[in-house]
Amino acid sequence: MSKTDQKKNKSSKPSLLQALFTRPEKDPEYMADLQSQWAVMSREERTKFVGGAIIALLLFIGALIGVFFVISYLRQLLF
Repeated sequence: MSKTDQKKNKSSKPSLLQALFTRPEKDPEYMADLQSQWAVMSREERTKFVGGAIIALLLFIGALIGVFFVISYLRQLLF
């Protein structure tokens, strides 16, 4: 690989700040794929999917609250 190829590969990768503050290019096929997958799912499968997403959200929020309480407890022990 030549130096110009390496520079092209390096410049095509966004920096950390660019990755955080810029929007990636929209994929036109992405939404169509999601809609086709959703249409194929039965009502029972959709219910399980949404229920799983809600349970995952509750677990995530619970983990955040748990970490908060652990940090608060440790802070009281140290200070």
